[in-house]
Amino acid sequence: MNTTIEKLTKKNQNVVVQNGEQCDLVIIHNEQLQEPITKKFVVSAGARLRVLTVLAASVDITMDAQLLGDGAVYEHRVIYFGTDKDRMRIRMTSVHQGKNTMARMLIRGIALKAAHIDFAGMIDIAASGNGTDARLEHEGLLMSKKARIDALPGFEIATNTVKAAHSSAVHYLRPEQLFYLQSRGIDQRAASQMIVSGFFDEMMNTLGESEVRTHIQQLLAEKQQLL
Repeated sequence: MNTTIEKLTKKNQNVVVQNGEQCDLVIIHNEQLQEPITKKFVVSAGARLRVLTVLAASVDITMDAQLLGDGAVYEHRVIYFGTDKDRMRIRMTSVHQGKNTMARMLIRGIALKAAHIDFAGMIDIAASGNGTDARLEHEGLLMSKKARIDALPGFEIATNTVKAAHSSAVHYLRPEQLFYLQSRGIDQRAASQMIVSGFFDEMMNTLGESEVRTHIQQLLAEKQQLL
């Protein structure tokens, strides 16, 4: 199973994973886009789609997944890194129509300076979606008093025999974190960069040792220079 790497473009795209297939997709965005982008994922019976999306510039993006077949699996991890005056509008939905489907949407991001992140996620389970197991988790870290992260997770559930959960948390960088590192001879900028790296470690560790991981680490390291 190969990993496909692509950059966002103005063109809206559909990704279809046929019955029983497995697909890994990495989406990297590091250029300003003014027009809204829509990505649609269709996962058929017994298929599995794993997506990692890295957003490192202003964007208005909608990512919808349709789990049409029984036993379809959809895993989507999103890393966002807003700097300067970046504006990111992020919308995610998993729609469960098949039986015994599973979705994991894990979102983690940072806002620097005057960046504004607007995130909304939805788990939508149809009446036919018995046995669904779905989870949506968002965590954001504010590195500036001018930065802003708005997050709104939600449910729409039309059957009772499911497992579904969502959570969202937004934190400020705590002064005691910086103080602890600075007390050990680390300057403020380096300390902030260490905290940012640690914040993304859980996501990065899912990639193992790979060229994809190295590429993303380099991109995030470039963004950290703005701290």
